[in-house]
Amino acid sequence: MPLMSDFSKYYTLSYDVLSSEQNYIYKIIFTPKKIGKRFIIGGTLYVDSSTLDIIRIESMIMMPVVMWHNGKMIGHHRLADMKIALNYKLMEHVSVVETVNVHCEIKTETDFYKFNSILYNMGDKIENKKSKSPKSNMLKVVEKMNYDPAFWKDKAIIKRTPLEKSAIEMFEKKNLFGTYSLDK
Repeated sequence: MPLMSDFSKYYTLSYDVLSSEQNYIYKIIFTPKKIGKRFIIGGTLYVDSSTLDIIRIESMIMMPVVMWHNGKMIGHHRLADMKIALNYKLMEHVSVVETVNVHCEIKTETDFYKFNSILYNMGDKIENKKSKSPKSNMLKVVEKMNYDPAFWKDKAIIKRTPLEKSAIEMFEKKNLFGTYSLDK
């Protein structure tokens, strides 16, 4: 999701509130206004309304491709369509990436390139054989810190980073925060 102060210059932002069996899900859509000579990301963010945890991210990366041969440009700018979907899962009170799905297609005048990739988070520990880095299971690290999710449900946010403040200000300008009722 584009988190910059002048995002409205480059993106159109829209949202929808979806209903699930347990609660509501915010669907935030950010669409690029113009595709230029640099790559740009557009997509959809799904957020749990009660916890504000990210459930899924669907993004499209549009990037120009220029074909070169022996130091000379032989093709014009073409768009390479790349789609990435990340699914999140709540594990021990922490939202972690469960799967990553990547699909890419590049069309040239003579060739067509296509690849797909699916990555699964198996929860395995990754260790360096030389023992220079700690185990990568962050859930265990958080557990050792005596993380109490109930504390954060009862307390307001103590301090926000400048990036968090900027993101909230962007949404408040469009009145995207608030209480919504679909029953009316």
